[in-house]
Parts: sequence; structure tokens; C-alpha cells
Amino acid sequence: MNDDLIEYLQRLQACHYSASRITQMRYAVELLISYVREQHQVSDWREVTAEHIYQFAGWLGTRYRKSYGGTENSLVSLSTIRQWLSCVRVFLHWQVTEQRLMQNPIAQMRLPRPQSTQVRALSEAEMSRLIETPDISKKLGIRDRAILELLYATGLRLREVCRLDLYDVELTDEQITVRGGKGGSDRVLPLTEQACHWLQRYISEVRGELALGQLPTKRRRQALMKPPPTLSPALWLTVYGRRLAWQTLLQLIRQYGAEIKVKATVHTFRHSFATHLLKRGAAIEDIKRLLGHRNLDITQIYTHLETADLQQVIKKAALPHDKEPLD
Repeated sequence: MNDDLIEYLQRLQACHYSASRITQMRYAVELLISYVREQHQVSDWREVTAEHIYQFAGWLGTRYRKSYGGTENSLVSLSTIRQWLSCVRVFLHWQVTEQRLMQNPIAQMRLPRPQSTQVRALSEAEMSRLIETPDISKKLGIRDRAILELLYATGLRLREVCRLDLYDVELTDEQITVRGGKGGSDRVLPLTEQACHWLQRYISEVRGELALGQLPTKRRRQALMKPPPTLSPALWLTVYGRRLAWQTLLQLIRQYGAEIKVKATVHTFRHSFATHLLKRGAAIEDIKRLLGHRNLDITQIYTHLETADLQQVIKKAALPHDKEPLD
């Protein structure tokens, strides 16, 4: 069973699927392999039935516990279960196309639909307060301010931000290149004047010291005991000269949000970026391109306007005869 999975993952890699997608596929299918072996003594894909997979789904929802992140020993979410079952179904479909299976046992399986949880877009005032939270009298504060400015100016995804390299930034042309985004596509995004200003400050005043591991910290003694870091091409660096991890960035943003008593993640910036653009009259097609979406339906998830906003849009769009008194 594992041999088939390895071959499939190699196919995905050859087709330039993202590393996160390949990792998710591997994890989901390996979970199923472990389950059917332990619970049903099945070691051949031809013996896996729809009933096995339905029981697997029930096990995920009621007994499988997280081994990473979140609350210790908590159950996985419905959205995660849906993603894993989708991975399993796609993998089994591949086996059918390769004529290794006669049919996909869960081709018609209805995946669980979690309740939609709409991310609240911060107001422009709240976003300004959040962006201005880092202490810019400190070097790391300048770095963090530059990150927050970039997030609001571009609506980048979490991993897209962390994968940026120094050569991706073109301050003269006021643009940034996002390489290997979702779906493996690249896109070039314009930068605001404010984002350029803080990126320039970070690159010229801070990044050099970070790259050499020379920034004084509370753990300076530990840092001195380590060998000097290999120069990294990464745009965002830690005090040890290494690429900033997405987990660290997520934690930083949550901490800054907590300081002003708002819940914030990278997705909050992305949602606010799209919503504020829409409020200011940007076309949804343009927002779609900026966010790196292939499907317009996905973009619309990020651009929900509150009723009050919609009322203002209707008032502005009202034709002259709409304002005439009724007979």
C-alpha cells in the first residue's frame, strides 16, 4: 500500500504540486493505511471498501486526537477531516485511472460540510492600530512593522510571506514577486508607498545585522556559542540569521492583536485587504488577481460586506428617478 502512495506522491512532485499539498496528501493516506491495517487487518488497496472508509471518517471525528498545535488532545476539525477524505478520494481515483482498482469505493461519498466561519475584516482604524503596534525603537520592531505593512498592502498568504527572498523585492519599481504561490503559479504585486518605506528601513537598517546573527538579544550568550549562520537569501530573518518560520510569524501577529484586543492572523490581513479594496471601488476581478485566485467564487468569500456598507453602495448608485417621490 505504501509503494502505491510513494509513486503517487512522486507524480505530484513531477507535476509541480506545492510541498504543503504533497505533505497533506501523504499524511491523510498514511492515516488511512494505518487505520485499515490495525482495525481491519487490510494490507491491499483492492480489499479497502466504502464501509472501511466511512468507519475511518467516524474514527477521525470521534477518536483521533491532534498531535500538533491547538489544544492538547483536542479533536480535529470538520474542515480538516473533509480535506483528508478529499485527499483519500483523489488518491483512489488515481488508482482507478492507473487500472490498479476496478472502482473508487468512495467516488460518491458526501464529504462533511463544516459550518462556514467567516473571518471578520478589521476596520481601517483597527488595521492602522494593529500595524502601528510594533515598537519601532527596536530593530525587531522595525522588522515586524515592515511585515505588517507588507501583509496589508498585498494580502499575501502565510507561507507566501515566509518564502519571500530578498531578490523578490523591487523597491525601485514598487513591486514584489511572489514565487510558487498556491497552485505553483507566480505573480507580481504592486507595493504601496508606505510598504516600500518600511521595507527600505528594514533592509537597510536591520536585515544585515540579522543575517550575520549580530543583533543583541536576551539569548545572546547562547547565540555566540553557535557557529555563525550561513547567509540566507530569505527576506525575513530571525535573530539567528535563519528564515522566519511561519509558526513564529503567526505567533507574532496574534501577540500584536492581543495588545490591541483584536483577534488577528495573516488571514485577517488578507480578508481586510480584499474587503477594504472592494469598499473603495476596486473591481472584484482585480482583487481576484491580487489574491492569486483561479476561481472568482473563492474571491467572493473574502469580500463580504456588512449591511451598512451595502446600503451606502446602494445610495451612491441610486439613479435620479430613484430619488423622486412616489405618486
